Amino acid sequence: MTIKRKTDLSENGDNKRMDVLLTDASSRICYSALRSLASLGLKVAVADTSRTGMSQWSRLASATYTYSSPFSDEEAFIRDINQILRETGAKFLLPAYGEAEILSKYRKRLPHDVTLPVASYESLQIGNDKELMWQFAKDLDVPVPDKFEWASLEELEAKVRGYGDEVVIKLRRGHAAKGVFYASDAEGAVALCRRLINEYQLKPERYPIVQKKIQGNKWTVSCVYHEGRLLDIFTQRMLREKPLSGGASTYRISVRNKDMEDYATRILDGLKFNGIAMVEFKYHEEADQVWFIELNPRLWGAISHSVAAGADFVKTLYVACTKGYDEAWKMVQQYRLGMYSRWLMGDVMIAAAEIKKLRVKGALKALMPMKSDDYDDFKMDDPGAFAGEIGYFFTKAVKSRAARKDSSVG
Repeated sequence: MTIKRKTDLSENGDNKRMDVLLTDASSRICYSALRSLASLGLKVAVADTSRTGMSQWSRLASATYTYSSPFSDEEAFIRDINQILRETGAKFLLPAYGEAEILSKYRKRLPHDVTLPVASYESLQIGNDKELMWQFAKDLDVPVPDKFEWASLEELEAKVRGYGDEVVIKLRRGHAAKGVFYASDAEGAVALCRRLINEYQLKPERYPIVQKKIQGNKWTVSCVYHEGRLLDIFTQRMLREKPLSGGASTYRISVRNKDMEDYATRILDGLKFNGIAMVEFKYHEEADQVWFIELNPRLWGAISHSVAAGADFVKTLYVACTKGYDEAWKMVQQYRLGMYSRWLMGDVMIAAAEIKKLRVKGALKALMPMKSDDYDDFKMDDPGAFAGEIGYFFTKAVKSRAARKDSSVG
């Protein structure tokens, strides 16, 4: 593990010890959490597999660290996290992304006096599995898209051919647009599933989910829970996503929808949830029909939007964990409706993808100025964070290009 410090951490200098450790420091998710916690006067250390990113370059981070990849070597990751916790003295560990499930899995190997405000490992295993969550929601009478039951590619082809419309194909685990594919006919659906089965060496019990495509716009309901009790809720409607076919939102508006909020809390109550989660829905407004799509049992990409609107989930969660539910409840207020926010770098990446496909009109649309009350990534009081985001994606693109070039050799 490589350690890079922004400040000296002396064993005897309590005034230089950290209060909080955040992971996935490169992301805008972690950066939003950093802003929220720093606003409480806390000293926050951030860590990631990369040295470049938003929080690493932010003026608000008191110390930065790197750790082993949680997804390629869980043991090394946990060792690194424990070392960082010992060095910083941080007593509050908040994962920003998929590493939450791994930290929950090894919770007993973390220091007993460190607070890890995430759901149980069993709940996260369900929440991160699209097949299990589809069944979990259905059992709770939450509307879900129809799906095809199949045990062989031949059976799938027969069922999809009879359907005669576009279908959605999903790997059981994934996030945003990753692991989600579309097919317009039976041949395409079978070919996609065959490729995924071969590429990921999937056993029959892990075969992709094939669902009937539903019409509607994406809405999300995000909640913060403390030990199974709801603290706050925030709803937004997506106006643009990356990629344009569906994925992470780059432009959205704050709204309310009682039906969706009831469904979201029904699901999270059923999981006896702890921490922060985003529940994704599709909503056909003309038919007034809602469908549950998936659960992200962690902080979400557009969390900066909720903060700007007046629902600061991370701050509320920290207060609940350190001062109790009642103190956190006093912080909850009605958030601002009709507020727009934008992920600027996300729109830049949409424009780049459109230009690559020679769709200049689409690129210009993604880049054009529009009403925005807040940006996920561009903050006037902390320009270093935006520079860190640019550096992160540039480095990632260079590495990806080099990997493709190496794979073609020979």
